[in-house]
Amino acid sequence: MLEVGCGEGAFSTEVPGTSETWGIEPDQRSAQVAKTRLFKVFVNTFDAVKAELPVRYFDLVVCNDVIEHMTDHDAFLHSIQDHMAPGAYLVGSVPNVRFYGNLFNLLIARD
Repeated sequence: MLEVGCGEGAFSTEVPGTSETWGIEPDQRSAQVAKTRLFKVFVNTFDAVKAELPVRYFDLVVCNDVIEHMTDHDAFLHSIQDHMAPGAYLVGSVPNVRFYGNLFNLLIARD
């Protein structure tokens, strides 16, 4: 399994049936915590480390609330396929813009 934007690695440790979990995390502090939980962690962005990732290797790629932060979503979705084994799955999520907290930040706080 590969988790792009793994944070401290807490989500990955809860996925059953994974024997080897890799992570990518640009935040140095969070990545240091993730290194104590995951098999291998890269401290950078996907684009910066993709050349170091094995080709056709991961059965599962997880992207929880990170795709919206990428400069080019389409390029990422095409590029990640090079690292996915045949028949692999990509599971992702994006924030719900209709959630009241997100609406407040967007409309009132203008963030």
